[in-house]
Amino acid sequence: TASIVHDNINPIISFSTPVSGTWINLSNVSNFAIGGTCTENATVAISGAMNSSAACASSVWARNLNLSAVADGAVNLSAVPTDLAGNVGASADNSFM
Repeated sequence: TASIVHDNINPIISFSTPVSGTWINLSNVSNFAIGGTCTENATVAISGAMNSSAACASSVWARNLNLSAVADGAVNLSAVPTDLAGNVGASADNSFM
């Protein structure tokens, strides 16, 4: 007999670090920490001012980004989770200065 797991629930993601409106400056531009919570193990695709990815494990995801090449002004990032079954969740968006 075979055991099949049915998963049709989209993962949920949110930003918790840093808070919206946080400033990017000389002290954090090359190692800017972002992260948040997620509902299940997933791959998090990061897009917007730059592209990257992070792993969601134990309900947490995190990534440090080097934003040195990003132009001055508002920096917008989106995070989209995809779980092991291929279900894609809605994006979480955040803006920084």
